Amino acid sequence: MAPPGFVESSCRSRIFWMKLNKLLLQGKFFQLEIYDPYSGPILLDEQLASRCGYVLSEDVWGNPVLRASVLGCHVANEADELFSLTVNIKVSSFSSMRAAVTYTYPMYCSYASWASREIVCEENYMEVSVKTDVPAVSNDYTVAWMSALPETQNVAYQQWQLMFVSPSGRKRITVSDAVKLGYSFNNSLSRVYLRAPYHSNESDVSVVSGVTMNMITSTSMYRQRWLLLLIDTTVSCPVDGISFTDTTLTWTVPRVIPTLVVQESTFLSKSIVMGVDHQVIVNPEEMNYLLEYNETHIRITIPTGAEGGKLESSISGGVYGVTYCIDLFLEHTWTDADWQTTKYTVIKSITTPFKPQIPTVINSVNESEIILVKYVNRNETKYTLLVNYTLSVGPEMTLYYHSAEVECAVADIEVPEAVGSCDEENLYLSLPTFGLHQYWDLYLGNKLLNRHLALTNGYLAATNSTHLILQIPLFAGGLIYEYATQMVP
Repeated sequence: MAPPGFVESSCRSRIFWMKLNKLLLQGKFFQLEIYDPYSGPILLDEQLASRCGYVLSEDVWGNPVLRASVLGCHVANEADELFSLTVNIKVSSFSSMRAAVTYTYPMYCSYASWASREIVCEENYMEVSVKTDVPAVSNDYTVAWMSALPETQNVAYQQWQLMFVSPSGRKRITVSDAVKLGYSFNNSLSRVYLRAPYHSNESDVSVVSGVTMNMITSTSMYRQRWLLLLIDTTVSCPVDGISFTDTTLTWTVPRVIPTLVVQESTFLSKSIVMGVDHQVIVNPEEMNYLLEYNETHIRITIPTGAEGGKLESSISGGVYGVTYCIDLFLEHTWTDADWQTTKYTVIKSITTPFKPQIPTVINSVNESEIILVKYVNRNETKYTLLVNYTLSVGPEMTLYYHSAEVECAVADIEVPEAVGSCDEENLYLSLPTFGLHQYWDLYLGNKLLNRHLALTNGYLAATNSTHLILQIPLFAGGLIYEYATQMVP
């Protein structure tokens, strides 16, 4: 049994979803095996994943995530309604996986609401599945079809074959040969399905409403007695459509894809749903997401830093900056005269480009011993604070250094006002010392009036909490005498 909280799983539409808690994998190595009841455990690697309908990645928080199609290899299928998948999670303290502990984790998915055609555009594969409950074709029609399509005359008896149409021409191959090229084809009780890698030799690239699409045009063929079954298994998925501004990311998908909708005049959108991670967002506007569409496009706009994604700090080339990543999916259901109902699902993980962010230093300087003070003029003082920040950024705790100089000019300086008085023996000078007055110095002529100079000239100084009182004897050094003449009327 897996430790509590280690594994979380669910079934979203026709996708198995499993997440591992990264906190319980710290300092560990892990592998996933797909357990087949007939052939035993099979190591999940990159090649098997794309061919067999699996995606092994990480969510925005760094937790390992496995997604698997219910039509994937080694998935148990009961009547195209109940699906089960067993995964072995192997955890070891060694990269060689020596002494690994294996946790067996079964998953179950119920999915009966199949559309006539379903297309999934995953990160590493494209998948199309089509219902096969079509009326039988009479022998006369079979002859007509075979005459119209010479390639079908050599279709093997009771054996599925695939015909690809690409810019290089037509290619007819067996299912076993298709597997060697990275494809996966199979049929179930009521469906046939083709899984294909992106950018294979048989694929083509086209631009639809400004979005680049990777497309595989194929026909699945089966011949039995008087029946020749031809099923269109064409699939087309977007490979770009992402744009960014300083504050948003936008994902655009064509609303109508010509290779999938032959009679566009009969096309009718039934529903357009967006989701984050594996959860449908019922009211996108409540999370500040924007889901909009017109005759040609479906567009999702997400504010950078929005809930559901992750805003992450990092260092690139000695520069501090941020990226934002979010896992989105789009589900578009439509009808047309040829296919009745098509369910089209696109899963997309999006990360914004690295955006440099110069740290902002807020200027709120207060009085402090480490602040440089300079009197600019009679009524203004400038304070300067020199700071060198050392920051540990991101999960890797990368050190980042940033120096800042903060200046603050205060225009409310008060010049001390001295109050003088005298008696028969002394002169008295009272100067305020509270507040900013403490920064003023007293001079005798051009000499700083320090303790030595005061004692030399016989001055006495006394202070309290608010004032300096200077007592100067008559006829002491530094005094200037003026004689006043009084006129008697």
